[in-house]
Amino acid sequence: MHFKIKTINNRKYLYIIKNERINGKVVQTIQKSVGSADKVYQLLTSSKPTRIALYSFGKPAAFMKAAKEVGLIEDMNKEIAEVFFRLQLGGYILG
Repeated sequence: MHFKIKTINNRKYLYIIKNERINGKVVQTIQKSVGSADKVYQLLTSSKPTRIALYSFGKPAAFMKAAKEVGLIEDMNKEIAEVFFRLQLGGYILG
């Protein structure tokens, strides 16, 4: 991974870039904006505490993958539909 600075409308923005080799070609697989260069500099040099929100997607994503691999959604729909008048709750609950 590396950083890249892009100039858009005479303002500089910092991006995180990840390159991977796919089918023999180097392709950017991740390109996320960190913010304007001025804002990043301000955050890094400020003595004021910064609040950061953190969201965990790893466990729910792993659960969803495992649920799809073992057919959990289909099984839940089959079992629950008999009780609740053919509602497909497995897909609603697990997405």
